[in-house]
Amino acid sequence: MQNYNKKSRYSPNGIDFSEYKPHKHNLNKNKIRLIEGDSSSHYKNVDETFKITEILDKKMFEVWYLSYEGQPKDWYKIDNFFHNIPHDKVIEIYDNSDILLKSSWLESFSYPPLEMMATGGYCIVVHKNGQKKFFFISKKI
Repeated sequence: MQNYNKKSRYSPNGIDFSEYKPHKHNLNKNKIRLIEGDSSSHYKNVDETFKITEILDKKMFEVWYLSYEGQPKDWYKIDNFFHNIPHDKVIEIYDNSDILLKSSWLESFSYPPLEMMATGGYCIVVHKNGQKKFFFISKKI
């Protein structure tokens, strides 16, 4: 092993659940908030997620779109867009959302569903082998 005179730090992979405050999400309120994903990454399949939102009753659902990299496409209908948000603010967004709708082909169970469930929220994600089957998962609240 060579020494390049650089300091390195180890960042463990995982979620610090102490940062989250689980609570009951009220799905009977005026609007249900949802969505997450990077529209610039094809495998995240965000376009399909937005196609799903097109058939939802706009009186019941509010589309919040959270993306670190990608921008909303012209045809996306969104109520609120969050871009490149610091991690502590991401927690607030999940805390104030109700359902995470994630249609990524490769990430059926990645950090966003864990973060959403850590707030007590609900998740709808693609089956883990990437087939176009959705399933609903929920942390008991």
